[in-house]
Amino acid sequence: MRWLIAAGVLLAVVLLASVASAEVRRLLERPKLSERSHSLAAPAGQFVFSVLVAVGLVAALGIGDHKSLEPLPHDLIASCPSCWWRA
Repeated sequence: MRWLIAAGVLLAVVLLASVASAEVRRLLERPKLSERSHSLAAPAGQFVFSVLVAVGLVAALGIGDHKSLEPLPHDLIASCPSCWWRA
């Protein structure tokens, strides 16, 4: 049952990410803004979509099997190639 809820959360997050991405693109493509803002609209929209989907994946995984998230902070730090705290 938890995996069904997790799938629902993930679906909702993907829909929310799609709307947020489109809204960011729309805001950056307004006629009053500069050409530079217009050129950043698509990458900014993709970035917003990617971040929201990543957060949604972690949330869905936490709902489905919360113990699998325990090594996540260590794995993120270990995957950082040149972090200043890993001298």
